[in-house]
Formats: sequence, structure tokens, C-alpha cells
Amino acid sequence: MKAIKALLDATEEAIFNSAVQGGVQKYKVNTGQTIIEVETGSTDQLRKQWRDLNALYTELCGLISGNNVMVMRDASTTTR
Repeated sequence: MKAIKALLDATEEAIFNSAVQGGVQKYKVNTGQTIIEVETGSTDQLRKQWRDLNALYTELCGLISGNNVMVMRDASTTTR
């Protein structure tokens, strides 16, 4: 979970740098256990990466805290 949060933070910084500089040439994330380097990336790619990481982080937070609720219903009870 900490690694995903670190990736989110690094991606946010890369998006900011991309907006300022007109594109990211290189960024590096060091979580203490893992080092991730990206050589090139467009702002659109970074936004998609951030969105996916944020969805995963939110889902994991919900699972850990017990706030993530799933409702299952019998398929015969839904109208089409």
C-alpha cells in the first residue's frame, strides 16, 4: 500500500513537471524497496497511470478499512 502511494505521489510530480516543461523526459521513484525509472512519458499517459493507481489505492483502502461494500444479487431479480 505504501508503494502504491509512493507511485501516486511520483506520478503527480511527473504530471506537474510535464505540464511545466511540455513533457517528461525522465523520472525516478525510490520507495526504499523498489526503484522505478521512466525514461519518457506523455502527460496523457501519466494521467491514465495516475487514474489507474488512484483507483487501485482507493479500492485497497476500502478493503483494509472495511468500507468497500459489494452487493450480490440473483440474476433473475434484475430487469433487462
